Amino acid sequence: MNNTIHRPLVCAPIGLAWRGMTDFLFRPFNLPTWIGMGFTAWLAHLGESGLSLDLPVDSTDFREQQATLGLFLAEYWTLIVVGLSIALFAIIALALLFTWLRCRGVFMFLDNAVRRQSLVATPWNASRAPGQSLFYWTLGFAALAMIALALALSPAMVMAYQRAHGAEAWPLPLVLGLTIPLALLWIIVVMLVSLALHDFVVPIMARQNLTARQAWRALAPLIAFHPLPFLSYAVARTGLAMLAASAIFLGGCLTCCCLFVVLMVPVLWAVVLLPWLLFIRLYSLHFLRQFGPEFDLWAGLQPPTLPPALPVTEPLAYGQESCDETS
Repeated sequence: MNNTIHRPLVCAPIGLAWRGMTDFLFRPFNLPTWIGMGFTAWLAHLGESGLSLDLPVDSTDFREQQATLGLFLAEYWTLIVVGLSIALFAIIALALLFTWLRCRGVFMFLDNAVRRQSLVATPWNASRAPGQSLFYWTLGFAALAMIALALALSPAMVMAYQRAHGAEAWPLPLVLGLTIPLALLWIIVVMLVSLALHDFVVPIMARQNLTARQAWRALAPLIAFHPLPFLSYAVARTGLAMLAASAIFLGGCLTCCCLFVVLMVPVLWAVVLLPWLLFIRLYSLHFLRQFGPEFDLWAGLQPPTLPPALPVTEPLAYGQESCDETS
């Protein structure tokens, strides 16, 4: 009886991704390569960094100024509405612009990571069609996510409406018992979809020349037939992200917050964090390539670009001692 199986590995791609990152960025170190690669990495993660300010507010002074604020709003309500409308339009326009640029940037960064290059113009032109498809899919998913969030928060909104109009409100324990699980479920689903989109759907689109919807259809059977490896990958990916966040926090503390200041600068933060961004991109590609040549972005590329094959190409015996046996 055949006692061997083929099982996608979760730990082995980590070593290959680390080796690929160090070979490209540090052997040898080349500053123009870092800058070009970092720019495409910044586009691929546009909108994921920024500076938030925590301004203290004196609630006592605010209550004392409520009357003055009410008079001001009554006198200048037209200008306030117009100003808020313009600000809202600008925010939406910037969000759409950033999303469009990010949808093209992920393919630019992906192409550079696979081919071990740091080009900008060539991958930008090649990313037009897949980036447009990804942009439309992202907008549709964002709309559905907002609707789902409104439904998840509907018990709390109903209670707030009841209290504002003096009606008998739902009991607070009931509202919390409904809202908190629904909100947590919403967060988990959105995070998993975003992870699958970035780590798997985008590479499948690039490898098989598919639209975003077609790439999801190609990914769905893989997840259905291999749920545990994909779940293990998500856990490993989360653990790696937590380690990276801890290292960044420690680095910021050791540099007296200088690192935090650098990470607030557009583009520069992506250049500084390029080893992590490239490593995690390569990790997803090495994990995905185990499912066949149609999911291998290095298939057809010539050495030395082509990285070494994974051990999963050989049968994996039952009882083999490996950190991937738990996946």
